[in-house]
Amino acid sequence: MKPSALTSLLVTLLAAVPVYAQTAGTTDTTQEQRARGVTDNPEEPDSVLQNSVYLFHLHPMSVKIENIGNILLDPTGAQHHDPLDSYHGQYYLSKGIVGQSHLPIYPNLGRTVDWHYQPDVGEGYTLTPYNIRYYQTRKPYSLLSYSSSLKKEYTLRVRHTQNIMPRWNIALDYLLLNPDPIFSNEDTKNNHLAVTTNYYSADSRYQAYAAILWQRCHIGENGGVADDNTFRHNTLSDFSGIPVNSYTARSLYNSRQLYTHQSYNLVRQMQQTREHIELIVNAQDSTQIDTVVTYDTLMPAPPHIANPGVVGLDFSAGRSARRYSDSTTIHQYMLWLYWTNDAYPDSRYSPPVKLKLALQPRWYRINEHDSLHYHWQTLTTSGQLAVRLGDDTVGLQMHYTLGDSCMHGDRMAAAHFTHRIDSLRSITFSASASSKSPDFFYLHYHSNGYAWDAPSLHKTDIHRLNLRYERFGALQCEITANHINHLVQLTESGGTLSPVQGNIGFWLLQGHIALHMPLWRWLHCDMEQFMQYSSDNTQWDAPLWATKNSIYADFRLFHNAMRMQAGIDIRYHTPFFADAYNAPAGAFVRQRDIEVGNYLWGDLFVNMQVRKVTIFLKAGHLNALWETAPDYFLLPHYPGNKFGIYYGLTWQFFD
Repeated sequence: MKPSALTSLLVTLLAAVPVYAQTAGTTDTTQEQRARGVTDNPEEPDSVLQNSVYLFHLHPMSVKIENIGNILLDPTGAQHHDPLDSYHGQYYLSKGIVGQSHLPIYPNLGRTVDWHYQPDVGEGYTLTPYNIRYYQTRKPYSLLSYSSSLKKEYTLRVRHTQNIMPRWNIALDYLLLNPDPIFSNEDTKNNHLAVTTNYYSADSRYQAYAAILWQRCHIGENGGVADDNTFRHNTLSDFSGIPVNSYTARSLYNSRQLYTHQSYNLVRQMQQTREHIELIVNAQDSTQIDTVVTYDTLMPAPPHIANPGVVGLDFSAGRSARRYSDSTTIHQYMLWLYWTNDAYPDSRYSPPVKLKLALQPRWYRINEHDSLHYHWQTLTTSGQLAVRLGDDTVGLQMHYTLGDSCMHGDRMAAAHFTHRIDSLRSITFSASASSKSPDFFYLHYHSNGYAWDAPSLHKTDIHRLNLRYERFGALQCEITANHINHLVQLTESGGTLSPVQGNIGFWLLQGHIALHMPLWRWLHCDMEQFMQYSSDNTQWDAPLWATKNSIYADFRLFHNAMRMQAGIDIRYHTPFFADAYNAPAGAFVRQRDIEVGNYLWGDLFVNMQVRKVTIFLKAGHLNALWETAPDYFLLPHYPGNKFGIYYGLTWQFFD
């Protein structure tokens, strides 16, 4: 290992293990159990800690280390202008304006049974307790990111985190999205703030973390262009005068949430590590010139006859208001108590049969228009079983909900088998069956514009088979068959909305291929292909094929002082009848009148990284320059952005 890499390795290690400097030739020993997954990152002196110490999934609960210093390839990723353009397994259709509603056209239907007021039209931006980051850092770390375009839109991100004590970290992450409107009466401003803290004890047996989330998404709405053909055949460069729909509602999503987690390992660890640190010091001026770290392992204690395991308790309290034609307020409180026998951070001592049991009581209250109030309680019971058979793993899980009214009887059962071919390749087969109540929005909704009550809707049943092959860092292939019955959707007739439920089941077949392919030395190609087929397009329509491809050069200049990426992104999907967005209700509505798609998008991008500074430049929607009849609708009545020049800078600070 090179000295510079070894030094960075030590700095990262110090974030989890306190050490004491010694003079040259002397050593000191500490006996401290590091949290599972807190491994050393030779690239960066800081690491990102996500969620809990113990690696056993019901909700995401494993420690992960992320390299937060590497440049992002995707020029439309979160570091740049619009996080919805980077799909991470999904391909998004948005209204073309940063921060506004979007629709995934390759949905993941294998989620656990959970309650929602209504489908989240801003899922790509919304913060939840399960997608925020928790940090452990040796030094204070700050990030400042700003991006804009030749128009008035801009994005601002501010992040700061530091350990105030060994293994106790606090962090603040703020994101502002303020795009430039295309048509009259459009005004979008999204604010997202997460304040987090986390701590784990020296022996890793106790861990706690907490988060306060505040989000305010404000969108001035006009309902899109009144006639799509008017836009398509308009030869003017300024589209602000094109007639738009008469909606003048201003939607507001305002959310505040508190989330806490605590877990304690009742098992004293079987293995401890003795660490030897030697600082090599110049004898003349006493300056440090190198550091050597070595380890040895103490004799493990005898195995435990009984394994009391790990207990954990989560608490969440939230209030959110969704204001479209009027205001709907949702209050919810959740406890989550679990136990697992997966108590050993060192996988060598992990039990071959892992078990997890959990209880999740919840309480909800909803206030709607005309002083209508709804409240109920639920209790979800969950169990998971994982069996290790050499290099193979078999897993089972079940969730069942008891409670009031519609939620009673919601359930999901799933099983998976993973065969690890070698250290890089694996193949997984999974199957699941779920029966879930429709979101509350479809059961009861009352506003100034729309009102309905449909308490007799049936549960939606989804049976899912999935086969996945992965070669780490190079190839992912996935085939999924979904059978869906009693799907609920909104339809519009005569200016009114109403929920309808299909009586006949249908199949949704999906295929996904993600490939990273080095073409020649510094020339690379990343591609994602999505294939879908619906046996009943009247219930679920999807593009037969969607694709995104990046061809780029990745090289270093000026004696490796600058890293640069330059290339082109190409996106395309076949035509289909995408759901239309209804602004007053803040929801998507089934329609069979307007097709979107069959249009090619091309973006040119350049990324440059010099030490901790990243600069990007993007020419978005390049082919719009020579389009005579624009057809770039991403949703019915909502065209995408025209050609634009985007630029930005991200600066990281290590104090």
